[in-house]
Amino acid sequence: MRQLRAFCARLIAEGEIGRPVAFALPKTPFRRLEVLAGEQAAAAFRSRHLTSESALAKRNRAPVASNSTAAPGWRRPPAPRTATSSSGPAGCA
Repeated sequence: MRQLRAFCARLIAEGEIGRPVAFALPKTPFRRLEVLAGEQAAAAFRSRHLTSESALAKRNRAPVASNSTAAPGWRRPPAPRTATSSSGPAGCA
């Protein structure tokens, strides 16, 4: 729509048409948001797309990772173990 209006404004400026053209804007459809029932949500969070340790699974878990009530039956995987050293990082005194 923006391009069509810009084109018509240019035609008016150049004198090709005498009056502005009126456009009816298209109406956007109203979309209902469907919420999963408890059992449906639990089944979704048990899928391999959310329970594996791959980068894609971590990405898929990200929207609900901070909201534990949104994922019934899903448990956050344990944090990865890191090697610790008593002397600290190399080069630090």
